[in-house]
Amino acid sequence: MTTVIVVVAVVGTQGHGSHAVCCLNAAVSALIDCGVPLRCTVHAISCGFVAAAPADVPAQLYLDLTHDEEARALSRFVFAVETHSSQASTGSICFVDSAGAFSTE
Repeated sequence: MTTVIVVVAVVGTQGHGSHAVCCLNAAVSALIDCGVPLRCTVHAISCGFVAAAPADVPAQLYLDLTHDEEARALSRFVFAVETHSSQASTGSICFVDSAGAFSTE
C-alpha cells in the first residue's frame, strides 16, 4: 500500500474567496495531475447571502464568493460534492460548512 500526503499551503489571499474551497479543489487537482487513481472526485463551491448596499434591499444569493462578498455575507456555505466517473451527472454532498445568521424570514 502507498500513502500519499498532500500539503496545501496558503501563501497569500489577494482578496480571493474561501480558503476551504480553494484548498480542497487544489488538493484534488494535484492528485489527478499526479495520476493517483481515485474512486471519485470531489469538487467544492462556496455560496452565501450577501447584503446589498441599501439596507432595505434583501440579501442576494452569490456563488463562488470573493473575499469582499464573504465579508458582507449574512451567511455563507461551503459544499463539497463527490462524483463518480460512471455517474458524472449525479453526485452526493460529502461536506457542508456554514456560518452566519440563518432565518426563515
